[in-house]
Amino acid sequence: MANYEVIKIGSTPNILKVFKSFAKDIVIKQTDLKNALSEYSEKVKGHTSGHNISIDTLNSISEEMRNPIMVLQGSKSNPNSVVLLTNLKDTKNDYILLTVSMNRQNGKVNNLTSIYGKKNLSNFLTVNQSRILAVNTEKAEQLYRDIGIQYSKLNTVICYDNSITYSLASVKYPDEKKLEGAEKEMTEKENYCLFTVEIYGEIMNYRDNTTSDINTLMNRYVECESYLPSFTENCIRISEVEFADLEQHEKPMFCAEINVDKNALTVWDNEKIANETLENAINSIKESGTIELSYEDFANKKFVEEMQQADEWADKAITTAGDRQAERENDTIR
Repeated sequence: MANYEVIKIGSTPNILKVFKSFAKDIVIKQTDLKNALSEYSEKVKGHTSGHNISIDTLNSISEEMRNPIMVLQGSKSNPNSVVLLTNLKDTKNDYILLTVSMNRQNGKVNNLTSIYGKKNLSNFLTVNQSRILAVNTEKAEQLYRDIGIQYSKLNTVICYDNSITYSLASVKYPDEKKLEGAEKEMTEKENYCLFTVEIYGEIMNYRDNTTSDINTLMNRYVECESYLPSFTENCIRISEVEFADLEQHEKPMFCAEINVDKNALTVWDNEKIANETLENAINSIKESGTIELSYEDFANKKFVEEMQQADEWADKAITTAGDRQAERENDTIR
């Protein structure tokens, strides 16, 4: 395995979805994993000491993340980071904390950044009570009894039970609203699209986590009067390689190419593709708010050939990017 490659821990658990994580998987860097397994006296690059986590404990991490005792706010410098307090213990019998940086690499992964036992947990929880975001009520009550501090129910945190492992239905929010609204929001987050804009010879690629149909996208384009900074204000700029990788492996709701230079709009998903002049699309949006697109099935030989060529290009681009990254790391090492 190349040094820059990450290791997949598992798929994103429901508890992280509660905090608007739309990434598919949880991964860990090789150096962070090595640091977790190293003896306390060892120093791994980027870390001050090892954490002496056993292999057996490490193998339980993925399952434990699905139903932690509680979730706390992570680093103040990273609002997308959380800390999971688990039932696992290290070789010193300290409860293990997991720090997670969510939606990294333009929303592709959640990064497990550290695995370590927490000394004097009772003092840590007392001092950091305001950082508690969510609790498994039953587990938290048991923990507080075990470590000898009084548990007081917090009416300002999210509460869940053991069903969080497989469902979001029992999650209770401080305002006592049912989870339907949160689940709807998460669904909207997951129903993202990818689009490119080509203008003045420059191609810009974007991921839009708030748009799941072409009419919504083009209505915004018209409302912004084609002004790119406003049109892409809430989108994530991504590279060509990232665009190809998401298109191939994540299967967004749809992809679109807005080619201003060629006056062309192309829209496609997993099964079909449509072409229209950009001028006609804009006029249609102005008149009716929708675009009448004539889709062709990808079974059409012409489109199959085009997509095969695109797939070959994407594979080559991804491989080339990896090779370049490896070369940069080798140069750094030298």
